[in-house]
Amino acid sequence: MTGDISKKEWQTRRVTFNHGWLKNVYLNRLQECEQRLAMRDPDLQRVMRFLREDFHQWSDHRIEAMKLVESFTVEMSPRNLFATPPLSHLGMQTRAWLADVIHAFWVQRHAVESKLNRVLSAVERVQTLYDTIDALMGSRGPDELVRDVELRTKMKEYSGACVDLTESLSLLPKEILIT
Repeated sequence: MTGDISKKEWQTRRVTFNHGWLKNVYLNRLQECEQRLAMRDPDLQRVMRFLREDFHQWSDHRIEAMKLVESFTVEMSPRNLFATPPLSHLGMQTRAWLADVIHAFWVQRHAVESKLNRVLSAVERVQTLYDTIDALMGSRGPDELVRDVELRTKMKEYSGACVDLTESLSLLPKEILIT
């Protein structure tokens, strides 16, 4: 796999997850639900639709968030540039050590580990709050749920954690960098 193909695949996956789903779908619906819960007389049907149908989408998408974190260092490393011309024309020994040096420089210069740790922490925070909200919902009915102050508080925290996740993903370099 060439660096360009790998970069495009990772970027496509990030855009699909972060913008296509998390920001433009899930967060919008989550924030609508959060706003409805804050109303004096919330629309129970819409609140329950989110809690029953949309809320649980996180379980499936969490896997993609983790794959993005796990694959970033390999797929977006400038080391990939050594698989395509003109760098692929270097001798094998030169290519090996130079690719390692450039990769190490990239990791250090762009604080890759720190940024990935921030994304990972954000994913873990979203998951923790997701589990808390899921447990709070239990088998309670709509009337009880919309009156639950703790649920409203956790939904607000959950929304903030999802925003932090989108922001932390946006901090990762969007292209292969060697500077």
